[in-house]
Amino acid sequence: MPSVRSVRPVKVLLTGFGPFRTHTINASFEIVKRVFESINNSAELEEGSDAETEETTGTGGKGRREIDLVIHPEPVRVSYADVDNLLSELYQHDAPFDLVIHTGVANLNSASFLVEKFARRLAYSSPDVNGKLPQDSVHNSPGPDRLTTSIKLDGPLLESVKELIQHPIELKVSENAGRYLCEYIYYGSLAAYEKVSRSSKGKSSSPREEKDGGRREGPSMSRPVLFVHVPPLLSLPDLALGAAVLEALIRELVHLHFPPIHH
Repeated sequence: MPSVRSVRPVKVLLTGFGPFRTHTINASFEIVKRVFESINNSAELEEGSDAETEETTGTGGKGRREIDLVIHPEPVRVSYADVDNLLSELYQHDAPFDLVIHTGVANLNSASFLVEKFARRLAYSSPDVNGKLPQDSVHNSPGPDRLTTSIKLDGPLLESVKELIQHPIELKVSENAGRYLCEYIYYGSLAAYEKVSRSSKGKSSSPREEKDGGRREGPSMSRPVLFVHVPPLLSLPDLALGAAVLEALIRELVHLHFPPIHH
């Protein structure tokens, strides 16, 4: 009897930041909106095609899992307190997402992108948009001095993304997320995801497992969280390229870490 693929989508959260300093419009959120529209449009097109055949699993195309992309509806305020509040809301109970990707701008040239490997807890010395700092310049979340994503960044991932983009790009792994709100949200999200993952391991089933009839997957997915730095440029071609890179990264992450399930 032929195997049947699970149709449970991989749920992905995507966030971008709001204005700060000279960035009156933050390119990260503009890019996030474009990725959301593109992936949703792809899903709608496939619903009218062969998306429900045995070889197709939704927005990923043949042999790939469907992506249920959720974006935070507003740009995240560049404020330590606002980030703390947002993460508390997102991770109240069990982690509601299989994969979390935060984005922000950095001083990068056009066609240059950075994927951050880890986030640090100490030495947040740059005031936010409210002129505030974390107490003692230390992250509000308890934890070690450094937390690293559980997603493997070496190997085929970045090269696969480059191959998908019809434009020369520089896509590298970074070990310095900047010790500002970008690194702050990254550390907090890594810590929060790990905390709820550990908590759910002691339960027979998590709320997401009960709802979806499946289990959270991926290699050592205690911290399936990433931060991507994008250029601050706002021209339409630059935003389109940023969206293409981010969408390709999401699709490759799902392809590599969330393969189709057979029954």
